[in-house]
Amino acid sequence: AFVIPQESIREFQVVAAGYSAEFGRSTGGIINAVTKSGSNNLRGSLFYLYRPEQLARGNSYSRAIQEQTLDRVGLDATLAPTQHQFGGSVGGPIITDKLFYFASYEQQRFRAPRQVVFGGLSNVAFVDPTDRGVASRDFLNSLQVPYEQTNDAYALLGRIDWNITDSNRFNGRYNFARNDALNAAATGETVLDPTTPSALSANGIERNRNNIFVGQVISNLSATMINELRFQYAREERPREANTLSPNVFLGATFAQYGSRNFLPTTQYDTRSQVADALTYVTGNHTFKFGGEYKRHAYDTNLPE
Repeated sequence: AFVIPQESIREFQVVAAGYSAEFGRSTGGIINAVTKSGSNNLRGSLFYLYRPEQLARGNSYSRAIQEQTLDRVGLDATLAPTQHQFGGSVGGPIITDKLFYFASYEQQRFRAPRQVVFGGLSNVAFVDPTDRGVASRDFLNSLQVPYEQTNDAYALLGRIDWNITDSNRFNGRYNFARNDALNAAATGETVLDPTTPSALSANGIERNRNNIFVGQVISNLSATMINELRFQYAREERPREANTLSPNVFLGATFAQYGSRNFLPTTQYDTRSQVADALTYVTGNHTFKFGGEYKRHAYDTNLPE
């Protein structure tokens, strides 16, 4: 799910290679996003995205997979479930030419129908109707139920820009993001196949919470010298809940699984603190940059017993 509302992005840059030593820790590309700020004029925006499943049309391969699996349980194929996504932004002055504000919000509502199917169960035969295995088969049949998978997301961003003096500027940004995905903890299923061999008891809820604060002070020390001080504090919590707390059972012959997964429930915590300072000096055709950075990244996980 998204973390920053798209209406808050002013511009972004992707650098695949050749970036400066300041970002030398990176092994892949760098994505730099610049958020919007307020101005002397009150401005805002609104958007709404509606993607109805009735207008979706897949290719022959995806349709064949869905029809093959869902025909057995009497469900209609849904190639692209209905999705709602909406948000907006507003920005303006607090003190003209001096202090400005900007805020944006975005929300997503997503529902996907899915079906529990134990593919190998139909191949199990019992000669004696009184066989105790019949009760087991009936139990597994009772777990083959339709259910709904969600992926709801919420993101809020607020920013303050302050022209302290003609040579010093400050901006601070607070960002909150939340994601709730019910019945979305199962792994190993393909997105082309809306069925799963894992019962609802083997599924769970994926949640995510982000609180991020970023500040920046830019000082023009002279016509050829600029200093930039940045600091950040970010806290992420990712609780993963089990639908039920019971022993996990996997039946290889029927490809069936029920009961709590071995990685549920669990909660992961990620805390990042960062302070960086860079001094840029320009002389003639040459640019020199000096700086330092302190970063502390703490990661903790509460594993299930």
